[in-house]
Amino acid sequence: MDPIKALDMEHRSGISQQEVEDFANRMDLISKAMKDIKEGTFDPLKCNIPGYKTPEQEELERKERVKREEERRKREEERKQKEKQEEHDNWWHKAELCYSMRDADKDEEKENKINKSEQWANRIVAAYKTRDANDYSLWNQWVPEDPVSLQEKAEREAELEKLRNREFENNNPEFCNQFKKDMEERQRSQEEKARTADRLKQKGNRLYKKKQYQDAIRSYMEALTAAPFNVAVLANIAQCYLRLDQLDDCIEFCTRTLYVDENYVKALSRRATAWHRQKKLKEAADDMRKALALDTENVDIVEQHSIIVGDFEDSITNNELEAALNKRGKMKNGSLPSVSLGPSSIDELRFSLEIFKKMDEQTTADNSSTRVQDAWVAYDLVLPFMERNEHVRAKFRTSGAMDKLCGRILSAFNLPEGDEVDKSRQQAENLILSGMINCAAAAVADTPRNQVVMFRNVEFRKQILTFFGDLKPSSSWTIQSSVTRFLEQVVDSKSWRNAIIAADEVISSLLAALCFSNNLPSDERKSMKMATSSICFTLSSDTSGIQAFSSHGVECLAAITKALEMNSSTDLLRNVLGFLTNLSTDKILRKTFESDNCKDTRRNLVRVLLQIAQNGEPKDFTCSERALGTLLNLSFTENSQARHDLLDFGAVETVERILSQANPSSFNDSILVLSRTASLLCRLHSVCRTQDEVFDRLTSPGLLSELCTACELASSSFGKKMATIPTELWQLCSQIWCHLGWCAHLPSVRAFLREKNAVSLLIQVIKLANSQNGYIRPSGETTACERLVGNIVKVLIAMQSDNDSGDSQVFRKKESLVVVVKALEELSDGLARKNVAILLAKLCQSDSHVKDTVRDLRGIEMMLSVSQSLKHRPTVLSRSALKS
Repeated sequence: MDPIKALDMEHRSGISQQEVEDFANRMDLISKAMKDIKEGTFDPLKCNIPGYKTPEQEELERKERVKREEERRKREEERKQKEKQEEHDNWWHKAELCYSMRDADKDEEKENKINKSEQWANRIVAAYKTRDANDYSLWNQWVPEDPVSLQEKAEREAELEKLRNREFENNNPEFCNQFKKDMEERQRSQEEKARTADRLKQKGNRLYKKKQYQDAIRSYMEALTAAPFNVAVLANIAQCYLRLDQLDDCIEFCTRTLYVDENYVKALSRRATAWHRQKKLKEAADDMRKALALDTENVDIVEQHSIIVGDFEDSITNNELEAALNKRGKMKNGSLPSVSLGPSSIDELRFSLEIFKKMDEQTTADNSSTRVQDAWVAYDLVLPFMERNEHVRAKFRTSGAMDKLCGRILSAFNLPEGDEVDKSRQQAENLILSGMINCAAAAVADTPRNQVVMFRNVEFRKQILTFFGDLKPSSSWTIQSSVTRFLEQVVDSKSWRNAIIAADEVISSLLAALCFSNNLPSDERKSMKMATSSICFTLSSDTSGIQAFSSHGVECLAAITKALEMNSSTDLLRNVLGFLTNLSTDKILRKTFESDNCKDTRRNLVRVLLQIAQNGEPKDFTCSERALGTLLNLSFTENSQARHDLLDFGAVETVERILSQANPSSFNDSILVLSRTASLLCRLHSVCRTQDEVFDRLTSPGLLSELCTACELASSSFGKKMATIPTELWQLCSQIWCHLGWCAHLPSVRAFLREKNAVSLLIQVIKLANSQNGYIRPSGETTACERLVGNIVKVLIAMQSDNDSGDSQVFRKKESLVVVVKALEELSDGLARKNVAILLAKLCQSDSHVKDTVRDLRGIEMMLSVSQSLKHRPTVLSRSALKS
């Protein structure tokens, strides 16, 4: 055994001598530290034990790290800010260089226009003032400045420049070839940069969709290095900054975009949003007005314009009202107030503001009964002022009181119900909630801006629609009536209307509310039904609303039928009929109406509508008009089951009764009713062919006399020498003669018409139609005047077939033939023109004198053209084309 190796610690244990010494030193330091602690002389900041740090030393190191990190972050921010400023300066420097000529050209063009107009205005005066104006020897020095001479001069200079360029190219081929080569390389470089920029832009778009806005900005900024003036990239960067709520940077890049393209709508919209968030309402409103002027069809721009410009106008209105209340001469911006308030209006406004102020001071502590009572008193006092004073409604909005009302309504909706609260207290709460909703309804009545602001309160909007959509018999009818009244006031707003249409449960509740039972209190039932019918009528005024109701099919028709059967007032009936008339224009609803599932509802509805149609009051024919219009729409197709139902429930008697009520005193008000009645009569043509009794009634002298009486009343209106005869009169006569043309094949009908001297009178009607220019088709469809002439000529063809001597004398007159040939010339190709050509052909065939006269009038040539045009037509018009 080697004793030296035995004494070697590292060889024996694997621990080096240095480690042993380090351990010993550390133990010595620990012992010294413990001794200092005992003696109270230990300094934790000077503790130097290896591998150990006191909490004070760790805290000191942490602060130093934080300081270094803060300094590093500050240096990084300064570097980024410097880079951003350099990028900003470089971009604007390039932009000014690139677009300075454009701006200079615009300024120069504007200045040239002004100078040119001034030069031309003063040219003659200057010529007379010139000392040598009469020295003819100086005339050779005159230089023409008229537009034609200047254009010729420019063309000559352009030709000379072209020749000089050609000569230069021939003399310097190497230079020119190198120049062209450089141009091509520059073009290729520009195209490559454009492709690079587009690729980076697409990458940025993908990152934006993933909501990685910072990464998207970096990608867009790389795209800018290749295409610094790409407006799409600039606008996208602005959008990213807007998402990050970095409004100054958003405004900067929107401004860059607009510098390149001042009409870029997205940049205007985004900058307006940034201005709006920064409360710079005037700048935001200016941008939105320009954006809307550039893109009036953009729904998003229209909505944003409503919000931003509305807020700006609210700020102005608020300043004006404050100035009026404080009786200051000027507003904050120095302009005179434009709002003029009378003494009573000012008193009402001040009183309302005082009420709002006290409600804000009121605590919402534990005593809820006091809170309910105070709210009731406050809103009950404010309500009459809100209803009649538009300034109170405006201040209610601009002061923020309207938003607070919405919040109180939301809180009231969330109060516990049922067994959890006392019944009397619940009734009081319901009464207060109803009062607050009534106040909200008064605030939005005839005030579109208030409607928009309330719509923007998402929670309030959802709560109102949810409550109405969950209409239950157990709910308070007082609250339901108030909510319905509120929806009636806001339904004129497009935003509210779309929200109601999109909520299917609200549509179902509206249909249910139309036919509430009579068990409800009369006041609530009447007001709810009236408001509901008004809402339904308004919603059905556009296609989306009609589709929403039509999707409920049989349920919708059953509810309307029940509402019509339970009608209690003319106003309610008018609204429900208007609602049904709009719905009946929808093909899907008409298909549902004809289905077997809807048979009982269809028959009940036809019966009720016929009853309403014949009960029209002389002073108000609106209900009759709408009932008849609905029946016409629902029986539109020739094989419609509704036409058979019309016969079953006495449509002929209804027609006779309505026609018998026609009289001169009320004729102008009843034109539409009579026209639709005659149209309904024509609807029965297709279903009475197999029913002899009905056919005999439709062709009876009594009914024909009633129709002729209506025609005579219309003719008396024609005789008043109107400058332009209204379409309603043409339509009425067209439908009457449609029916007479349908039955003109009967000898008894022709004899009846002959007793009325029909041929002469009908020629005069055609002459009047020729003079009215009523054959022009603005929409491409046949006009009522054209249909009238077609139906009249059909009757004349039947009358001519009898070869009656009296009728023949009328037809032979040159005045009559001139009228008929004129109609052939003026009418557009169609069934009416074809009928006129047939009538002339029959007249020419039966009388050579007539043929010669028609030839002299060039009628034969027009008849041949009609024949040729009919041969080339792909389809033949049916007889029903002349019917409405």
